[in-house]
Amino acid sequence: MSNKQQPRIVAFLNQKGGVGKTTSAVTVAHLWALEGKRILLLDLDAQGNVADSLGLEKTGALNRLLVGEVGTAAITPSGRERLEVVLGDKSTAKTKQILSGDPFGVFKLRETLADLTRQRPYEALVLDVAPGADILQLAALVACTHFVVPVSLEHLAL
Repeated sequence: MSNKQQPRIVAFLNQKGGVGKTTSAVTVAHLWALEGKRILLLDLDAQGNVADSLGLEKTGALNRLLVGEVGTAAITPSGRERLEVVLGDKSTAKTKQILSGDPFGVFKLRETLADLTRQRPYEALVLDVAPGADILQLAALVACTHFVVPVSLEHLAL
């Protein structure tokens, strides 16, 4: 990847829970890694289901990353080649409160991702976004270059 090329940032989001956001995000991130791309997967959900999906311990690194306590130290190996993660946990709820109190909080994720990608050459970043409409979902939309809205094939979901 050249220094001038910005990585693709794909957000998987939907206001409804249980539609396959995490499953889709983890699967796509892992597939791209298997294809030889260097990928960063970020869990923006306080439930921390990315960690569960990958068999990792929930670390709360997302909270520390977005409040500026750590930089690339928030990134951990996933146990899969070329796939790294920033994991969320219940502390992600604190992150939402902090960002909501900041008039520019909706831009914090975009700025943070830009800093990370200046330090590490990822070809794509994948965002697993919690259900609902909150500051992190808005921040994901501001930060992403692409988004996917998974839906379950049920009457009310459609």
